[in-house]
Amino acid sequence: MSESKCLGHPNPDIWFSDSIASIGWVERTEAKRICGTCAVSAQCLNFAVTRREEYGIFGGLTAPERNTPNAERRQYNHFHQ
Repeated sequence: MSESKCLGHPNPDIWFSDSIASIGWVERTEAKRICGTCAVSAQCLNFAVTRREEYGIFGGLTAPERNTPNAERRQYNHFHQ
C-alpha cells in the first residue's frame, strides 16, 4: 500500500505497537486522525480484519474496536460517515 500515510511516518509505533496500552491517548488519536485522511484506510482495515490482527491501529480502528460484536457495523459506519 504505497499510498498509505503511515508509510515512512517518523513514529510508526503509534500504529504498530505490541499492545494498544503501550501507546498513549495522544498517539492513538494522532494515528486515527492520520488514518481518517488516508486514501487506503478501507483496504488497511479490511487487511486487519481478514488477518484477525490482534494489535495496532489499522484503518483508524484499534483491535478492540475491530473485534466487537458490532464490528461489521462499526467498520461500515467508519467509512460511510
